[in-house]
Amino acid sequence: MPGSTPPLARRPDDPEGSTLKTPPATRWDVVCRVVDNLGDAAVMWRLARQLAVEHGRCVRLFIDQPEVLKRLVPAASIGARVEGVAIHELADDRDRSCRQENEACDADVVVAGFHAELPESYRCGMAARPPVWINLEYLSAEDWIERFHGLPSPQADGLTQYFFYPGFTLGSGGLLRESDLMARRDAFRRHDGAVRFFADLGVRRLSGETTASILCYPHAPLDELARQLCDSAVRLHLVVPQGAVAGLTGAADAAALGRASHGRLRITPIPFLAQRDYDQLLWSCDLNFVRGEDSLVRAIWSGNPFVWQIYPQAGAAHLPKLEAFLRLLPGVPLADATRWWNHVPGVDDSAMLELLSHPQRASNCLQLLAPLSTAADLSTRLTAFVHTVAASRPKGTDTAGKL
Repeated sequence: MPGSTPPLARRPDDPEGSTLKTPPATRWDVVCRVVDNLGDAAVMWRLARQLAVEHGRCVRLFIDQPEVLKRLVPAASIGARVEGVAIHELADDRDRSCRQENEACDADVVVAGFHAELPESYRCGMAARPPVWINLEYLSAEDWIERFHGLPSPQADGLTQYFFYPGFTLGSGGLLRESDLMARRDAFRRHDGAVRFFADLGVRRLSGETTASILCYPHAPLDELARQLCDSAVRLHLVVPQGAVAGLTGAADAAALGRASHGRLRITPIPFLAQRDYDQLLWSCDLNFVRGEDSLVRAIWSGNPFVWQIYPQAGAAHLPKLEAFLRLLPGVPLADATRWWNHVPGVDDSAMLELLSHPQRASNCLQLLAPLSTAADLSTRLTAFVHTVAASRPKGTDTAGKL
């Protein structure tokens, strides 16, 4: 039934769920409007690529800021087909060619990322031949998402939108994860990939330092961290991709932080990294500072300790979401270090130093996330859900029977 929890497709490494017979290839449109800089494009590209490469779907990705996608996927450009995904610019209806293309919408499935608004002419094309319309929601560990996951939302124009919530439980939409990701990570580590990776980037590791990557929002407490380090025995080496830290734009800024830490903070800038290279950075570090949604999930798959900076919302509305996630990782210092990094009041500021001193001690805590890597991933759950919705439609509906 539409609105019920989607069946879980069984993968070779998935001990739970039931076997799903893959339906024939279908036409999927994935729509992305970039709001949070890199994160929106990163999530929607990963999904589009998986649908094409792993599920055999015919996929078009519409994106309003293709230049952002190109930073993540250098081969991506308007009009190109990259790893089975045809890339289109999401233009408004004032563009006549775009309007004509929209009016000819023939997708069987439309996935709008994070409430992305669809052009009016595209909506008209959908009404003429209704697809299964999915709104891919933001990731959350909050309990309430299971109640809303998969629910239909009838629209005034006769279309129905379905809410699909990524999450950490079997009753949610799951997490994005390529089928070969864990094998690639493990092979990288078996063959000393971190040594070669850092050597190629000119990154020099020193004995006695904790090496950490960092991707953060502008309000991250970097100055406070430097002041904490100056009175400690911790030596921290931050590897900073270009643009990863607002305000940290050059050698002068890095030197100022180093002085504030009395030399206990060393910063190495590196070039901006494409998606696959960023995964290798996460695999190579002792600890990772990540932000938002996409890099959080990639940090989980790295298996290394991480500190998450959640996207801030007015009135501290993001803090319950943060606490819901930290309930998955009970224990100190990882949870309290994350709270401190997010300016949660009343948190002992020694937790961050404790984590930086011995990041490996958080490994037991991270084992609680290990089962996620064998559960059905988001793309598998989404294709199963779409198939269920389409099968439940009246036989006269155009899309029914084609998925």
